[in-house]
Amino acid sequence: MQLLSRFKRLTIIVLCLLAAGFASGCGGGGGGGFSIAPQNSRAFDPNYVSELKSLTHWNTFPVKVYFALDGEFTTERQALATAGFEQWNGATDAQIHFAVTQDAAQAQLTVHFVPALDDKLIGWTNWSYDGGGAIQHADTKIAVTGLSAADTTWIAAHEFGHALGLDGHSGKPDDLMFASHVLRSDWHLTVRDENTVKTGYGWLFGIGAVPAGSRSSGPLKSIEVRCYVP
Repeated sequence: MQLLSRFKRLTIIVLCLLAAGFASGCGGGGGGGFSIAPQNSRAFDPNYVSELKSLTHWNTFPVKVYFALDGEFTTERQALATAGFEQWNGATDAQIHFAVTQDAAQAQLTVHFVPALDDKLIGWTNWSYDGGGAIQHADTKIAVTGLSAADTTWIAAHEFGHALGLDGHSGKPDDLMFASHVLRSDWHLTVRDENTVKTGYGWLFGIGAVPAGSRSSGPLKSIEVRCYVP
């Protein structure tokens, strides 16, 4: 992707379009988001919960991740992506964790490596959730053309943050979930990243009630995040 190489020493602004609607394709609807109880939103400080549109969650862990064996898949790229995912594992003392599966039918999160997405997209994540805010399935696409190994790991870590239910971005440049990144630069999860995801999974850290184990009734809703360069 020539555009990426041209901007490799500049800040790449990652703009995200957020759209929520019924997963079944019902027209006209915006499903809205699932909010954290106000008394729990400041349990882990500092965080950027108030800057997000919503927080949804997986009910159980590990999240089973399947890497689609499509044209751009390589074991090296899988390793780069899992290194990004593992940042969340380490930041939460393995309370937030995943397991790679070779069986597509068992997948909860499906990851595709693609040469490029539409126009200037470099990352895309979509997830469906029920009336209780429990995520049922997620899909992620990572564009690989023109990106370094470190950039691929950053995109994977960023998109996994969305797949964990973070519907939106931080407003501070130091955070992983900020909407921009300097290509080939160092990065890491911050305390704010960690505390924000902990807020969404408070019961794992002693805050709030454990979510119901079964899916709530009613139609599934979905959230889509498209990340691209201008």
